[in-house]
Amino acid sequence: MRNPFVIHEIPVDGVFCNRQKELKDLVNFAKNGINVVLYSPRRYGKTSLVKRVQHLIQKEGFLTVYCDLFGVTSVEDIATKISKSLYKIVYSNEKLLNKFMRLIASFKPTIQPDPSGGVTISVTKSTNLYGLDLLEDVLESVSKIVNDNELKLHIAFDEFQEITEIDNSLQIEAILRRYIQTFNISVMFVGSRRRILLDMFSNIKRPFYQSANLYELKALPYDELKDFIKKQFKQNGKTFPESLIDNILEVTKCHPYYSQKYCYYVFDLAENKVDEKVLKIAFNEMLLSEKPIYEAVIQGLSSKQIQLLRAIAIEPTKSPFAVEYMRKYNLGSISAIQNSIKKLQSLDLIEKKDSKLWMLVDPILEIWLKEF
Repeated sequence: MRNPFVIHEIPVDGVFCNRQKELKDLVNFAKNGINVVLYSPRRYGKTSLVKRVQHLIQKEGFLTVYCDLFGVTSVEDIATKISKSLYKIVYSNEKLLNKFMRLIASFKPTIQPDPSGGVTISVTKSTNLYGLDLLEDVLESVSKIVNDNELKLHIAFDEFQEITEIDNSLQIEAILRRYIQTFNISVMFVGSRRRILLDMFSNIKRPFYQSANLYELKALPYDELKDFIKKQFKQNGKTFPESLIDNILEVTKCHPYYSQKYCYYVFDLAENKVDEKVLKIAFNEMLLSEKPIYEAVIQGLSSKQIQLLRAIAIEPTKSPFAVEYMRKYNLGSISAIQNSIKKLQSLDLIEKKDSKLWMLVDPILEIWLKEF
């Protein structure tokens, strides 16, 4: 019996919980040429949603480009990723491929079969241009392709905020903005470091100021997620008491990824009916699988940042500068706390909720930190 819960990127034709309004909204934005900033905490299903949107608009004649900017370290990296993403969508169309190869003179593709039966596409720089000049040359090529061929093109830049980590980032933003606003296309800017991403589009001093519609992807609705989980178990011959589903959603706080992953282990462990013992074992399995990721997060922080993160996990607070709170968790000086808050916010590890409490963004990391 195949496990119905997916703990990786959900295929465009896979089982999807809710998100019907989001799909409708984002498809309409794409079709009407409206640029969108899609933001949420990490692992909320943004990539799966974007690819499903692109799958839907492909049926209406759109060419869809998905460009993941995670890990870019230079302007050349950005130019390379854009070129590679473009070639990926036309490699099977000889006519378009030849046009792209003629117009994107800065990069040439290499297409090779891979063991899975698909193809691997790489690009090689074929120009003496570097840095901002190289990026401008690629974008000028895209402009010619779109305008000369009257293409309906949709581009999704995933983890778009990563470009802010590169030298001359404001110049990069300015070049991208200048070309994007001349294209007759729609663009989706996607990211999970929300504070940085939103500043790019809300700060009057930034090139992308008010150039796209801000669209927040929220946690899944409680009732819809509960019904989804119950249905998946029932369809596969297993009983999941509603009270125990409530227990799962209380732990995950309807976080899309953790809800799926927790249920994946529960489904795998339960024979016919889920009980509390299965729930406990499944949670421990999930926590163990996340441990290397959490350890990597901790290793990237200073000791004072770790102390503040753990303090907020144990005791969410409105006043991290309160003397008693600072002493209780050995947080150091007010300036040290201010610097830690700035860093933890930029990494999207902490946030202020409606209650005005500082809290962890990741509900399972919060549990892990209490035991750390």
